[in-house]
Amino acid sequence: MKRNLFVILVALISITQSSAQTTTKPQFRNSHWGDTMAKVKATEQRRDLYPDKRDLYAFKSKIAGMECYVAYYFIQNKLTRAKYVTYTKRDNHDQYVYDYEGVVDLLKTKYGKANHSIMQWREGAYEDEYKTRVGSAVAKGYLTYETAWDTPSTHIMAKLYSFDYDVRISIEYKSLEHSKMIEEEATKGL
Repeated sequence: MKRNLFVILVALISITQSSAQTTTKPQFRNSHWGDTMAKVKATEQRRDLYPDKRDLYAFKSKIAGMECYVAYYFIQNKLTRAKYVTYTKRDNHDQYVYDYEGVVDLLKTKYGKANHSIMQWREGAYEDEYKTRVGSAVAKGYLTYETAWDTPSTHIMAKLYSFDYDVRISIEYKSLEHSKMIEEEATKGL
């Protein structure tokens, strides 16, 4: 009798957990933290830019009117983080700052007030010279912007930065539940 009661209890817990995940709001696009790559690919139905990678599913899309890459990262076949990275080119470097501010406004609408928001000048950068030309400062790598939010399940970080004079806006979503896995993966081999 006790064994039957235990089996029924385990079955009920399993059903409750699986239905809870399917009824909660997705953490990134239409996916939940912990989803398998196969499930995410079936949901997105986009051509994978890196089909040989076992821990990455990426494709091209648009966000806030800008061309971007969408990347899903997996550890042990579980979705642990995801990211948008823009690659739209602008003739006027200041337009990147306006684009970033627009993205931040959209994120504020969705997630509320940010936990932190900073403009970070690189040490030794020409801050006085570029105060009125912040777009050029970003393009040269002298200045980055960061804004972050936390939800009960996700850490969200928006960034405006330059890599080799290639200005990008990224929005990274990280699972709080899988943060230990993410940290261990990031420090593997150090």
